[in-house]
Amino acid sequence: MRATLRTRTDLALENLALRHHGLGTHRQGFRAFWTWKSRRKRTGRPPVASELADLVRTMALANPLWGAPRIHGELLKLGLDVSQRTVARLMPRRPKPPSQTWRTFLQNHVADLVSVDFFMAKDAPEPRAVEPPGHGHVVALPHVGGLHHRYVRRAA
Repeated sequence: MRATLRTRTDLALENLALRHHGLGTHRQGFRAFWTWKSRRKRTGRPPVASELADLVRTMALANPLWGAPRIHGELLKLGLDVSQRTVARLMPRRPKPPSQTWRTFLQNHVADLVSVDFFMAKDAPEPRAVEPPGHGHVVALPHVGGLHHRYVRRAA
């Protein structure tokens, strides 16, 4: 707080006096030490060799069915010590297969959708009673399309 209230000439004289007494050089050394100490360092794990990354990419592209565990195992057999997670990170990302758009879906299923829109409960076929051997009786519940029947045993 005091330094802000002083004039520039007072500060200049103080700096001159500090340099003369050797404290200025101490401050410069202190500043240089902490500048060196707080410089940007390499943090984290050391980078993987580019040859190893190229090998992982080559193996993954040549064998599309191999995943990271298999490639990791093959690298261990070759004597290359690298983690499975690193292998997974180095593998190229495979694009997802394109999915159907709404327009394509509607074009493919327009006949089914139209028939469902016009289907009413009164149009459903009546369930047929079927008498299999055994106790009770079974009622056939037809599927909406009428192709499959589901049998339900009901107590007599």
